[in-house]
Amino acid sequence: MSLQSINIDFSGEMKTIQGDVRMQGFGDAFKKAVIACLVVWLLGALSAIVPFIGWTAPFIFFALGPLAGVATYFMDRHEVKRVETQAICPQCDTSFAINESNFKPPMYGCCPECRTSYRVDI
Repeated sequence: MSLQSINIDFSGEMKTIQGDVRMQGFGDAFKKAVIACLVVWLLGALSAIVPFIGWTAPFIFFALGPLAGVATYFMDRHEVKRVETQAICPQCDTSFAINESNFKPPMYGCCPECRTSYRVDI
């Protein structure tokens, strides 16, 4: 975890606070990309046993596998693994903890006391 600036927007009122943030690393994103490629290739291998479809579908799935891997990598590379911080609601002055994991910014929530909505961006 590293200490980073976290922007919280409480219905138009922007605040910047410090919090512990752990972003997904290159290895995690690459692992998800390889798994996506292998799943598409597995579908291609399974389609080879279907009559008539087996003549073309395996080649199509073989070509789509790397594309699925690259798309998965670029979609998941900015995922946040964990955020831990404290925020103070501007409406009711209640201090509350923000402990979230596995999300892509921005993340939405609401104050547990007065239900004022907020948006967290890293």
